[in-house]
Amino acid sequence: HSIHALEVEDVVRQAGVSRGTFYKYFPSIPGLYGALSRQLMLEVAAMMEDLVPHGVGCMLMKVIAQQMSHLSQRNCVFRRS
Repeated sequence: HSIHALEVEDVVRQAGVSRGTFYKYFPSIPGLYGALSRQLMLEVAAMMEDLVPHGVGCMLMKVIAQQMSHLSQRNCVFRRS
């Protein structure tokens, strides 16, 4: 299965929740992707705090976050190439 073909029904079936529950937390499949991307960024930032000197890690995360924000505003984060 491709993430490009993912539908809300696929997510709710796999998660064992209703469509209403899905839409309570996410406005759409791209909204779900955005939330997953943000969560991943938070986890990467937490790991970087332990591995990289503070100033450098913060600078890298700021650049990455800006790029992710720019891509998500253009709705390109998970678009097929």
